[in-house]
Amino acid sequence: MKKKYTDISLTSGWRVRCRKVPPLAFQGAVERADFWYPPPPRITVKTVAGDEEVAAPDESPEAIAYFHACREIDHKRELFQGWFILDMGVMAWAEDGEGEIADAEWLTEPPGDWELDPLIEEYVEHLPEKRRVQFISYELIRSSSDFTDVNNATLLPDQTPVREGEVQAAEDFFRDSVPGEESEGVGE
Repeated sequence: MKKKYTDISLTSGWRVRCRKVPPLAFQGAVERADFWYPPPPRITVKTVAGDEEVAAPDESPEAIAYFHACREIDHKRELFQGWFILDMGVMAWAEDGEGEIADAEWLTEPPGDWELDPLIEEYVEHLPEKRRVQFISYELIRSSSDFTDVNNATLLPDQTPVREGEVQAAEDFFRDSVPGEESEGVGE
């Protein structure tokens, strides 16, 4: 039977055991009602026929407030997605050592005396509520390579975020293939 997890040695001196996050679990988690946009703002205008409700103009205070509220919802959803992936995808962790780690050495909760660094609490605006996700985020994952390795081990290919430069490369490809369009230094 194929192993359903991946062990990764992290730069923090820990080893994590990760599994792929099922797409329907991921989808369900991010479709929660607290991530829905409110209805777009409407204003009342006086017309010859009487008062009429219309969409608020883009530059109106109502529309600007709506735009900011939607951006805040997007930001919270993105944070929640990352926290959900870490919580579900990172099954357990153990201090890294030579060879195999006994089942009894794998942990699923932070040590009882572990506390989040007070500087992180002071400066990071949005923190995961779950202590377990805080431990994974700020104690286990200590480098960008750790972050990349854990993401690769927990996300299915169609859930993997677009890598830096991929969008630009795709845009450059299409820009170069349009007759009469000049690209800025690409393909010359």
